[in-house]
Amino acid sequence: MLMYVNDRPWQLDKGFRIVAGHADFLTALAVSVVTWRDRQGAEHYVAVRGGMIEVRGGQTITVATPEAVAGDDLHQLETEVLVRFRRQLEEEQAAVPTPSASISQRYARSAAC
Repeated sequence: MLMYVNDRPWQLDKGFRIVAGHADFLTALAVSVVTWRDRQGAEHYVAVRGGMIEVRGGQTITVATPEAVAGDDLHQLETEVLVRFRRQLEEEQAAVPTPSASISQRYARSAAC
């Protein structure tokens, strides 16, 4: 999912704020809630399951994420959606063997022979 929002302040998970004129950058995005205000001042929220965020020209913000859930209830996004996203991420990471675990398993098999 790609999200584009121009000319409005953004905040990433209560920690990092992006305002008009921000320096260009590209960085990884953790499981978090992205918040922004529209031209009328209404606040909007979207939970993202990681991804990338890019700021270009001090005005254009692009978010690329494998999954996002928009909602008006910040508390629900934080307590339900982010919990689900984090659990999914943990399950995905657990399913991928680490190189050291893989080497240890091979060593154990060869030692048993």
